[in-house]
This record gives sequence, structure tokens and C-alpha cells, in this order.
Amino acid sequence: MKPKSVKREATVPIPSTIEKIRGFNTLTIYKMEASKFYYVRYFEDGKISCRSTKTEDRSEALKFAENFFVELKSKKLNNLPLTKKSGFSVCAWGLLKENEARVARKEIAARKIRDDRHRLNNDIVPFFKKYEAHEVDYRVINEYLAQLNTEDRELSVSSLKVQLSHIKTILKFAQRMNIISTLPADPSLKTIDTPRSWFSSVEYNKLHNTALANIGKVKKVFSFDEKTQTQKPLRNIVMTQELYDMTLHRQTDISIAIIAECRFSSFGRAAPS
Repeated sequence: MKPKSVKREATVPIPSTIEKIRGFNTLTIYKMEASKFYYVRYFEDGKISCRSTKTEDRSEALKFAENFFVELKSKKLNNLPLTKKSGFSVCAWGLLKENEARVARKEIAARKIRDDRHRLNNDIVPFFKKYEAHEVDYRVINEYLAQLNTEDRELSVSSLKVQLSHIKTILKFAQRMNIISTLPADPSLKTIDTPRSWFSSVEYNKLHNTALANIGKVKKVFSFDEKTQTQKPLRNIVMTQELYDMTLHRQTDISIAIIAECRFSSFGRAAPS
């Protein structure tokens, strides 16, 4: 009785097609049931790098494999990620693409995409492009934050916190994609309390006169439309005596709005003594 033949997995190399390339260490070409093309494989430092040669011709596959070997060695010498999926910058752009879909669903504002893209192009990607996602640890993040502050460019603590938050969000995306298993510790940034000064006597005088002059008037509040880049009416606010009293005695959004208006307009009435 003849033994039953065991069906080979579609992605397992066919033994008869495996060919180790002389002079290139572990570089190998092979075929598998799932594809008509040759594949190239290279093993080094506990990592396997594979790629399709996109050809059925053995001679062309050998040339492709040698070029693949040179590409891997070049990336290693320049400390660049060996794969196209696990580099930190790849995760960064992947997160941006995910957030673009969230903008389309109106979950986040389009301005966030513009700010994130600017930060990626100018700061994050140029620094992190040489790192695999799993290589970004406390030390690397700390080095990044340190190099942001130069003689020509000194960032505030709040700006550094924005940078740090962006990096942490990218790493969380990499974790969701199963590229990394754990998140690294992040450097702590001390916040310096810099309280905003209150109104000067001149500003108070303008605030008083403007609020008094606007009692009984209707003020329009506008919202900014990201798509049309225009302002649209949101609601109307009637300036009552109560709002006038609250404006003078508490620092609210209304008082801030009025003092802003004061700086662009003038009123002839003087404050009562």
C-alpha cells in the first residue's frame, strides 16, 4: 500500500528550488507553491529578510538577489531599517493616514493633520528615519528632544510636550499594529508656571467703556469652517447688564473677547471716576 503524499504548505520553499548563492553568506533563492516567481531570502543577526524577485527566470533572480544583498548591507551600514514595515517613520506616516480617515469622519479637525504633517516633515522623520520602531526607547526619545533646542531655535516646554505626545502616539500606533509589544518610558518635562498678567489700567478703562457701550446690543459669535476656510455665524449673544457685571468682575471668555475688540476699536466715553 502506497503512503499518502503530504500536501506542502503554499508558502513553504520547494526543496528542489532552494539555491544558496556562493559568496553571499546566507543569501538564498527559492520558489514556493503560492507563487510562480522566485523569492530571495537572507538571514543575519536573528532576522530574516525576504522579497519576491518578480521573475520566473533563474538568472534574473540571481541578479536580483545580489542587488538585494547589497541593499541590505547598505541599510545596515547607514543604520536604516531593514524592512519597509517596521521602521518608525513608516509607523508615523501610517498614523497620519489613519488620522486622515478620522478627519473624513469628522472625528478630529483637519488642522491637526496639517500640524502633524509639518512636524513629521521638519523634525520627527529626519531624526527617526534610521530607527526601527522597537529601537525607539527612552534614550532615543531624550536625544531627540535635546537636539530640538539649538541656538537658532529654542522650544518652550509646552512645544516639547507636543513633540513628545506625537512620538508617544506613533508608538501606540505601532503597538496596535503588533510591530512592538511594549511602550518605552518617556522623559518627563517640567512645566514652568508663567501666569498671564491681568489688565493694565488702560486696558481696564477700554474694557469698562466697551462693555458699557454694548449693553443691549447683539454680538455674533463665529466658527471657522476648515473646508471652506471661512468664518460662519455660530450664535448670537445679547450683551445684558448681568454680562457686563460678570465681564468686569471675572476673567471669562466674554471679557477676553471684549478686550480683544477694544484693541481694534476705540470709544469716546471715559470711565466714571
